[in-house]
Amino acid sequence: MSDHTTTLQRLDQGDIDPAAEALAEAFIDYPVFVYVYPDGPERKEKLPHFFKSMVHKGLREGEVYATSAKMEGVAVWLPPGIPGGLSGAYEVDAAAFERFSYYGACVYGVREKHAPPDHWFLELIGVVPGSQGKGYGSRLLRPMLERAAEEGLPCYLDTELEKNVAIYRRFDFEVVDDMMVPDTGVRSWGMLRRS
Repeated sequence: MSDHTTTLQRLDQGDIDPAAEALAEAFIDYPVFVYVYPDGPERKEKLPHFFKSMVHKGLREGEVYATSAKMEGVAVWLPPGIPGGLSGAYEVDAAAFERFSYYGACVYGVREKHAPPDHWFLELIGVVPGSQGKGYGSRLLRPMLERAAEEGLPCYLDTELEKNVAIYRRFDFEVVDDMMVPDTGVRSWGMLRRS
């Protein structure tokens, strides 16, 4: 098997802070995180800490990549058998944790329903606003999709922006679920790329 990820920078524990900062910038107005942190100034302050938890989990249980040391974009991939969610290593305030846990239970339940047990899960992919539209997202996606295909494994993701659905369709993902997450105001599309 060839190593398709050599064009990316694989992150380690020393990269948690800059990766979390990049993801917080990328997701500052994303519907899920507006639900998790409804207050804008609080979201701006706390989202980097929140993403430290998710990056830590990705490093511990999966693989985390960036486009370069500049962190134009970051992707967190979880291998077969690993559920999504937060790591216990970084404390997230109780209200945000409760909202994200509720949201996660809904969308991760959709993943369990539609994705086969063995699959790669794209937990997060974010490109900082100043670098969007320049191909960084594609650079983050292609190597792992090629690797998953070589391994004979499907890939699954969820997105909460309708414009992203068309982007992921270009990479052979298909919508397997389209739902309004109850009591959140967030619409979520579950997407599967078959092996």
